[in-house]
Amino acid sequence: MIQDEKTLTIRAQAPVAMAPAFAGLLRQGVGVWLGAPKSVRDFLLEDLGLDVEYATHRVPGLFLNGVAVDDWEAIQVVPGDEVALSGTMPGLAGIALRRQSPLKRFRADLSTAFHARAVAAGTVTVRPFNFVAQDLAQPLLARGVHVGGDILAAYAQSRSEDLASCRLTESTEPLPQGVQRWRLVERVLLVVEWVS
Repeated sequence: MIQDEKTLTIRAQAPVAMAPAFAGLLRQGVGVWLGAPKSVRDFLLEDLGLDVEYATHRVPGLFLNGVAVDDWEAIQVVPGDEVALSGTMPGLAGIALRRQSPLKRFRADLSTAFHARAVAAGTVTVRPFNFVAQDLAQPLLARGVHVGGDILAAYAQSRSEDLASCRLTESTEPLPQGVQRWRLVERVLLVVEWVS
């Protein structure tokens, strides 16, 4: 949970049952800090907090910069990349896009060779879809996600009823009202402490 001087940290506290209310924010794409390049597999397990069983069996749709990833141990994620995660997608297209699909030859034009890239530390944009966004809300927000102040303010306002019991730690005001004052902040780090 490292940041630079342009990032404002917002800490909040919310009931665990509220975690799915943040799924829509995650679907828009949030930044996750990455200190150095690492394999897609290690990024999912170490930086996103996924269990290896969950990542292997529940997230067959795995894309790096819009390209389907099959070999998640050989391909590296670097700051500036975008990682999209999805559960099973329907139809032939869904089958062809799954990691290690027997029909992967149908997506030859969507695959490319990735090359090792040396990049300084920074954020990786994570976009989880369908149920994966709901499942990732709790572990990702507990670790902290980077998001534009305007995006967070707009999302909190649009879900103000659902997020009313999420409180800012320092002021104890509801998150939807409290984050409005940071609407013009370029980037915030939102960290949520989950309570029972």
